[in-house]
Amino acid sequence: MEALNTRDFFLRWRAGERDFSGLDLRRVDLTLEEVNDTDFTGSNLAGAVLNGADLIGCNFTQANLVSAKILGADLSAANLTEADLSNALVSSSNLMGAQLPKANLRRAVLSCAIMRGTNLRGAKLRGANFDCTDLTGADLLGADALRPELLEAVLDKTTMPDGTVYELPS
Repeated sequence: MEALNTRDFFLRWRAGERDFSGLDLRRVDLTLEEVNDTDFTGSNLAGAVLNGADLIGCNFTQANLVSAKILGADLSAANLTEADLSNALVSSSNLMGAQLPKANLRRAVLSCAIMRGTNLRGAKLRGANFDCTDLTGADLLGADALRPELLEAVLDKTTMPDGTVYELPS
């Protein structure tokens, strides 16, 4: 697996490259950068710092984002299918419409995130923190959800792991 540091990543990205699939990008720092529509499929981004980054429409399918710091980032419409975000900090990020089926979010902190319409089918959610997160219209069908923290989470029209749809009382 080819390894790139932050400097080398940006040299290639600014030269027009958008396919970074299968690369070792551990601890790369994309803080406050705009790297929309970039392909990180199968890449190792463990410990990466993506705080405040614009990652709209990026593909993180089967990417390793273990312990990544993704605070206040925009991941709307991103594909995180089967991505490993265990122990990641994703607080205050925008994941509206993101795809996270079968993603590993165990012990991830997603507090105060916007996750409207997010697909979390079959995701691993044990120990995940969704405090104050907007899960309106999210789909958690089949998710492994033993004790996720949902304090003050918004669950309107949310499909729960057992298939029931939770709606706010009118």
